[in-house]
Amino acid sequence: MTKLVVVLDACVIIPMPLCDTLLRMIEANLFRFHISEQILEESTRNLAKILAKRQNITIEKALLKAKKRVEQIKLAFPESLVEPKQKIINTLTNEPKDRHVLAAAIEAKASLIITANLKDFPPDTTEFYGIKAISPDDFLVTLVNLYGSLKVKDILYRQAKAVNLDVNDILMKLKNNSNIDEFVNILI
Repeated sequence: MTKLVVVLDACVIIPMPLCDTLLRMIEANLFRFHISEQILEESTRNLAKILAKRQNITIEKALLKAKKRVEQIKLAFPESLVEPKQKIINTLTNEPKDRHVLAAAIEAKASLIITANLKDFPPDTTEFYGIKAISPDDFLVTLVNLYGSLKVKDILYRQAKAVNLDVNDILMKLKNNSNIDEFVNILI
């Protein structure tokens, strides 16, 4: 079976439960992912703002924490980095602030962009390149359909054990923090 090749948008890297789940599924070889420096920079900026507000810390401290998390992703998955060409970005017609994401998907020869911002990737702007934008929930359901709920649950059990939680706690965090409803309903 050919592995899915995807690009992860910044908005799916920021919520920790979702990011952790996706990265563990990558480690289990369920799919391959790519990301660009620009996506990682966007993740860092937005995560720092969230951390500063939630943890009531300075933006400088929050930025250090966010950079550390992004650096860990880069160190763990150096092969995932792609750099889209500016001339490709300039030709794209999807939401201007997210053209770099579509360009990364083109560069990586990905078939999917995993994003919570589907409106930024209308089908008429992505289909020509053989790329479709789907929600994290739909993507996780696709993985269950491809690999079975037992395989996916095993990954979630290992994730839960690593963070000293019950698997149902992980599922509830996914549901409450990332709107991962259908996936959670399948596995509960």
